Amino acid sequence: MEIRFIVGNLKKSPFRPISVFQNKILRLSIALLLGTLIYTGCAAAAGANATIDECNQLYHDSSWEEAIGCYENLETSSASLFNIGNTYAKIGKTGYAILYYLRAQFLTPDDSDIIGNLAHLREVHSLYPPEPSLSEQFFNLLSLSQWSILCLLALVSYLLFILIHLRKRQGRAIEIAVIVICITCFSVGTAGATIRYKQWQQSVVVADGRLLVSPFANAESIGSIVQGRLVTPLKTYKDYTYTRDEMGRKGWLRSELQIPILTDSQ
Repeated sequence: MEIRFIVGNLKKSPFRPISVFQNKILRLSIALLLGTLIYTGCAAAAGANATIDECNQLYHDSSWEEAIGCYENLETSSASLFNIGNTYAKIGKTGYAILYYLRAQFLTPDDSDIIGNLAHLREVHSLYPPEPSLSEQFFNLLSLSQWSILCLLALVSYLLFILIHLRKRQGRAIEIAVIVICITCFSVGTAGATIRYKQWQQSVVVADGRLLVSPFANAESIGSIVQGRLVTPLKTYKDYTYTRDEMGRKGWLRSELQIPILTDSQ
């Protein structure tokens, strides 16, 4: 039997082939672009290091206010925030020092220098936090990002198990065990992330003040509160914020005396 081939119009690619010259131009353009990006990055890094050196020189020259302004003009990083905290500690502004130490700690929770300076400053000024409960001690074992990663891993593990289970069914006992483990990890991770997130929503008292029973200047005072203490904002009214301090006291404090640990940029 004779086999007949039916020849029709072949489909063509919608993209035109490029010439050798165009190919060389494309490669040269990519090389120039990559070179420009690398050079820009190195130049920016060198400029940043030079600026940090200038700020550090101001610090060593005891030009405290100038050093703070210099560090604040740098790109926000754990190092710049830590140095600002050190500078405020040098001039006796304990509240601001603790504020910037905490902001630096949020970016690098396990930094020993930040942890050590923060603990030392609190010890010197008798700013001992209340003894944490067992649950707080447990959830403080991991940072906010680490608890969030645990939640993500639990979800990913469960999805992978479902995909494997669809291809090859597992025993009922294995299925139940995996589901229980994933749900437990996800629940604990969610609780830990929520608690740690709330901790970072606190504010630091940056100047000594008094807690008032109402949001008016002539209101009766509940008691004093010193700079460096942490407070939890509950609501605001005009120039005052109703807060709860670490000891559980609630009262109105002037809003300008307390600054949130985390800003919108963080």
